[in-house]
Amino acid sequence: MKKTFISTLLILIYCQLAQSTDIRDYLPESFEVRNYPEVETRIIRTQNDLFDYMNGGAENYIAFNFRRLAVREFAITGDVQLIVEIYFFKSPADAYGVFTMLPAGDKLQYGDGGGYSIGVVRFWKGAYYCKIITTGSIEKYKEVLLMAGEAVDGKIDASGSPPEIVSIMPIKDRTKEGLHFFHEYISQKNLLYIAPHNVLNLTRDTNVVLAEYYNLKAERAHIFLIQYPTDSKCRVAYKGFVSDFLGKKPAEPDNFHLKAALEDYRMVEIDRLGEYFIIGFEDNHQQLLTDRMKELRQNLRQFMNE
Repeated sequence: MKKTFISTLLILIYCQLAQSTDIRDYLPESFEVRNYPEVETRIIRTQNDLFDYMNGGAENYIAFNFRRLAVREFAITGDVQLIVEIYFFKSPADAYGVFTMLPAGDKLQYGDGGGYSIGVVRFWKGAYYCKIITTGSIEKYKEVLLMAGEAVDGKIDASGSPPEIVSIMPIKDRTKEGLHFFHEYISQKNLLYIAPHNVLNLTRDTNVVLAEYYNLKAERAHIFLIQYPTDSKCRVAYKGFVSDFLGKKPAEPDNFHLKAALEDYRMVEIDRLGEYFIIGFEDNHQQLLTDRMKELRQNLRQFMNE
């Protein structure tokens, strides 16, 4: 309870300070990107405007408590543009979550975590998430992308840390890009499809970590750690998953360990501890899942007792 109170207080203070800042101040100027001329600057404050701007995909940002977006475009050539997008979210945890939804690529020392993939610089810093792209000859202008990222990083006076729940996930055998944080069903189905509906009862108030594991024996497993707002909401989600997805009758008391075979012969392993629900899927190799689930249960019990 003490950890939760402190985290909530810090988020409230952070948001009050951020609201007093004009997000446009964080955008790079022409002289910071080789004097390429500025074409347009836009500020997007509502979800409807975000839908209009993106013409698809806005839901992925709204699911992370979107607040504002600043966009600036520069003309590199007649056919190539440099586009800088700076998103502001409710908390650093949300900005971190958005960053984890895509592979980081080559690591960059920008913000609280960054990376470069072909034609894209991405990083998060505090409650801000920055994405910089070029249209056209993408690799040719990598240096300009990095210059823009460095400029934005230097302007944002903020910092953040991944949510505490992320630290609970086991590290051994975890794949390089196999750690994701999110809240809602739309994010879950984009990362790992389970069912055609929200079988885990995920909402804006749930905190979810999904980790992928892979070892030298070519064994693969995916594990969800879900924190619900209350013990009772976790119990409802747990019982619904057992009855609707697994087709079993939940036992009483419902704080117990369960393994079940799926129709495709994979195994699913679940646990419920208080407001936390653990769900693991294995890719026809049960030992890796069993080992990592055991470690996760130990980590979670220690975390809950701190």
